[in-house]
Amino acid sequence: MSPKKNQFLFVAFVFIVSPLFATKAPNFVLIYVDDLGWADTSVRMMKDVKGSRSYFHQTPALEKLAKRGVVFSNAYAPAPTCTPSRISLHYGKTNAKLGYTTVHDIAAHDRGLKESIPKDHISLPQMFKQANLGYVTAHFGKGIAIAKPQEIGYDSHDAYDTGDNGNYHGEFVKIAPVTERESLPEDDPKRIYSLTETAEKFLEKQSKSDNPFFMVVSHYSAHVPHDASPHMIEKYRNIPRGQYCRDEDYLDPSEMTKSQRTCTWRLQYAAMVEETDISLGRIMDALDKHNTTDNTYIIFTSDNGGGLTPNGVLTGGKANLYEGGIRVPTVVAGPNMLKDTQCDVPITQWDLMSTFHDLSGSKTPAPKGLDGGSLREVFQKGNNGRVERPTPGIIFNYPYYAAAPINAMRVGDYKLMRQLNTGEERLYNVVEDLAERDNLIKAKPEIAKELAKKMDDYLAAVNARKIEEVYKVRFAELNMFKEKSLSHEKQKLEKVLKETPTDKHESLKKEYAAKMENIAARYDKQIEHCQMQTLNENFIGGNYKKK
Repeated sequence: MSPKKNQFLFVAFVFIVSPLFATKAPNFVLIYVDDLGWADTSVRMMKDVKGSRSYFHQTPALEKLAKRGVVFSNAYAPAPTCTPSRISLHYGKTNAKLGYTTVHDIAAHDRGLKESIPKDHISLPQMFKQANLGYVTAHFGKGIAIAKPQEIGYDSHDAYDTGDNGNYHGEFVKIAPVTERESLPEDDPKRIYSLTETAEKFLEKQSKSDNPFFMVVSHYSAHVPHDASPHMIEKYRNIPRGQYCRDEDYLDPSEMTKSQRTCTWRLQYAAMVEETDISLGRIMDALDKHNTTDNTYIIFTSDNGGGLTPNGVLTGGKANLYEGGIRVPTVVAGPNMLKDTQCDVPITQWDLMSTFHDLSGSKTPAPKGLDGGSLREVFQKGNNGRVERPTPGIIFNYPYYAAAPINAMRVGDYKLMRQLNTGEERLYNVVEDLAERDNLIKAKPEIAKELAKKMDDYLAAVNARKIEEVYKVRFAELNMFKEKSLSHEKQKLEKVLKETPTDKHESLKKEYAAKMENIAARYDKQIEHCQMQTLNENFIGGNYKKK
């Protein structure tokens, strides 16, 4: 055979065979827990900080994941509550830019955003589709409030009920109609196990396909009302007492108030956290079983800070902008990543879209206007890596009408917080002062001024919500609700009077007058509370003082 023919055959062989050796795009599995605090797991978020883990809760699967990968000690949720965090994560932008800043976001509704899809923005599953690499996308569990999973591009999902997959789906088999609500079975608290089974079936199906995948398992735990399997609660009743456990945690459930039983019972909370960890372990086992672990990034994190405080050494918790409300447990493992490593570089969940776009090998340009940067370097180099973002720092916009309204920004070691009612500012070195006890606003005025300018410039550029706008819309909403409710009762009365003998009209009018008085009083109370909030000078919590 001539040399030319040999060369031709070799080239042909390369073209035919090379696809068989092509590197398959990686898979991504995001385990998104609800309201899990920074120190709620048995993994130390900081190896040299004792109060960065729980010594009562047991999360062996997360410990295993941490050995395989990187623990991010300075990882932030986009917001201190669920809805804005979930939206920000899905669109790779700050909640200030997207216009969703709180739960029941009446300012977003007023701007025409509530209950609608941000059509000018590309979602995570849409980004994976645009990569043209064959990605299959799946979302199981709690949704993002403004849309169902299939409406933002997910191929597989478990949205079957009216409305989005909200908190009630973590309590009931289905939520509508209300008269047909049926509690979840005892062996499936917070849907932990049924979610896990759905994820396992998806992974099994994908193991028979050559397509890469992106799967979100979005837990309803550890949001209130808390729930756990009885046998797991009993396990925690019989192990050494936890640091924060009280005598009342060891009562029989029948002796507890409903609030204690569903919101503050620490044995149940510990059990629920462990059962969520069991879910993680099963998903990791499924990836091992199908030989996909080596090509899969697993990201474990929470949508905001812990709802059941304290959060270890951190100050605050859910619904405030101290570290306890926004710093979240985050562990990542995957191909070419460091192992058994702690990384202290600050990261945030709106970095994930840029990261997934980079690591997937997408040849399609990233969506426009992203605020995040790729985490590739910190995945592979830890503290020697950098995250390049177009934004000047990590920015939080939280103009809330029912809690302390705060804007905040972290740049480097420092974090600036501003109370939006009063304008008061506080500055903390959150590297040296994790608990945020030492306010440096007077000691470091230049740093405070620099951060304030960067924060204000960014928020102005994206037309971020101002607290005055939020209060105005909230008052209008409450007055509208009041008027509609009273009008509805009047219409009911008119209908009843037409169908009732005249001798009973007087008693019916009195009955409905009492109803309307109660309705008016209820809304007047809410209006009064909102008026009180305009006087809130706190950095944590609401204001309960009248004018």
